[in-house]
Amino acid sequence: APAGHQKGGNAMKPLSSSGQKRMLLRRLIVYGIAIFFIGVLQCSFFSRLSPFGATPDLILCTVCAIALLDSKKSAAICSIAAGYFIDALGATSPSFSALFYLVAATVAIIIGEKLIPRLLSFLILMLPLLALRGIGTYFNIWIAIRRLPPPSVFLSIILPELISTLVLCIPIYFLIKLCMLPIGARNKFSF
Repeated sequence: APAGHQKGGNAMKPLSSSGQKRMLLRRLIVYGIAIFFIGVLQCSFFSRLSPFGATPDLILCTVCAIALLDSKKSAAICSIAAGYFIDALGATSPSFSALFYLVAATVAIIIGEKLIPRLLSFLILMLPLLALRGIGTYFNIWIAIRRLPPPSVFLSIILPELISTLVLCIPIYFLIKLCMLPIGARNKFSF
């Protein structure tokens, strides 16, 4: 009986891991489609429209929402993929978007573990990520102009970027919440 029990136990492992692989593949497909459309929206539509005078970082909002609503693995994988995608769409070199979004996902995961996955928690979680975005934008400007940017850059570029990102992150949260439906992920808490 113990030998048969072991055999049955081993048969369950591949089934369980194949179920996990299917779930991971489903997540990658759904989030990949969302990141594609959000990235195109950020790099084409909002780069021309520039609400509040700057392009919002919708990918940062996406990474934050995934980190709060889904797993650590999903957030990490999506952050790296989104970073490479944004760089491919139109970043000026050198660009470290994949690294930036991975750091942002890590911060969101660490802080988000203590938060209930709701809109208010998402907005609270966006605050340190916006500070990180501001620092990242400052360093990108510094690298681009090859000298320390003047303080006026904060008011003319960084602050409008942060405001537009904060305002437009709300629809992104609900979009990622909708993405959870086809994935089949269930949280303990609702909106």
